[in-house]
Amino acid sequence: MMHVFNGFFSTTFKWLFLILLYQGLASSEAQELSEKGAVKLATGEGYAPFVGENLLEGGWSVDVVKQTFKQLKLDMELEVVPWERALKWTQDKHVLAAFPFVYSEARAQQFLYSNPINYVPVHMYVAQNSDFLFIEQLKGKRLCFPFDYSIGAIEKIIIERFNMNVNRAKDGFACIQHVNKGWSDAGITNGYIDATRINAGSDEKEDSIRVFDELLGNIPLYLVISKQYPQGQKWIEEFNHGLKLLESSGKKSTIDKLHMQNL
Repeated sequence: MMHVFNGFFSTTFKWLFLILLYQGLASSEAQELSEKGAVKLATGEGYAPFVGENLLEGGWSVDVVKQTFKQLKLDMELEVVPWERALKWTQDKHVLAAFPFVYSEARAQQFLYSNPINYVPVHMYVAQNSDFLFIEQLKGKRLCFPFDYSIGAIEKIIIERFNMNVNRAKDGFACIQHVNKGWSDAGITNGYIDATRINAGSDEKEDSIRVFDELLGNIPLYLVISKQYPQGQKWIEEFNHGLKLLESSGKKSTIDKLHMQNL
């Protein structure tokens, strides 16, 4: 009987030790991704065509990231929360990663960046009734830029090219109001969203902006992982490996074409 109890407690202790060890590693690379499992990620709300509950597969970026983890034999559990909370949860290791985010030097102090998962085409817009008929007329003028957007490399190139002064507003729609009220001369926008859809989402009663055709640059979007996450660098490397597999197989191209057709 004593032998049976000793065996029981020995087995129980082993399992308790393994459970505590696993929890302590915070679902990191402890199992070297050798077993099928799931990863928990976070994203924001309403960033078409990359993220959106009414979009195909939840959005272009969601589709790419989900299929990338499938290449690694991992399922993805996704939390859709406000953008700042997605970053906070990632920093606090509540989730493995968050996406899609642009690069910023300040953010790079705390987060690791994957290879690009998408690109945002950047275009300039003016008020519909503006006298600016050609984009070169905006040299030396005022550019509205949202407070919650960081000015990255592409934006700096645009600002320097046109020698523009930057005005800040609450968000993208506030910039549209800025431009229409004449407080700013122009704004920049995601080229995948046409002027009709932008106007529909603004508070203006009539079509209020005109988007120039010229492509000013493509801003990469990334998946980010906290530098404090256990073996975070290895997770980034594994994700990048999965993304390369997705690209080399032709599946990434198929995903891209599918979402482009649904713009």
